[in-house]
Amino acid sequence: GRTFDLKLQKMTEGDDLPYLGEELDRDQLLGRAKLASYDVQEEAERTFQARQAVKEARGNLLPRLRLSSLIGVFTGDVVDVAGDFLPFLFPSNWYRFEAQKSLAEAQVFSFNALKANQMNAVDGIYYSYFRDEALFKKLNSRLNWLRKTGDAIQQQENLRLLPTGTADAFNLKTYGLETD
Repeated sequence: GRTFDLKLQKMTEGDDLPYLGEELDRDQLLGRAKLASYDVQEEAERTFQARQAVKEARGNLLPRLRLSSLIGVFTGDVVDVAGDFLPFLFPSNWYRFEAQKSLAEAQVFSFNALKANQMNAVDGIYYSYFRDEALFKKLNSRLNWLRKTGDAIQQQENLRLLPTGTADAFNLKTYGLETD
């Protein structure tokens, strides 16, 4: 007879084969999906870069002192001087800041959605595993019952209570179920 035995096993970093002996529970699997997934790490980096872009755009609204703006004071280059000393007066700087802020918010939403999708996928696999394990146990139980029934039919056939070949036909069908 066949028995089915599956285990969720921890993978060691860099290994293609399961590390035997250490099983992961649901919380550990979810933690790995949330933190150790390459996709999640990549999205976290994009989120960090988007937040940095917002800080840079906010910084572009603050006055700054450059050598060219000091020279512009003496040469009369009013636009350059105003752009450095009063950047918050230019609408393009505000538009750029708002655009970066919106992109960063969208990136945070995307990051959270990716983490949630990863965790849902792991959750689904985790529960499917236990559902399948319960199904395999039930199937093994039924196959054992069919084998015992086949033995009982064989005994009745030996006592000539059933026609010859009945046990063979029953066992052939049971074997067909086993191999499926």
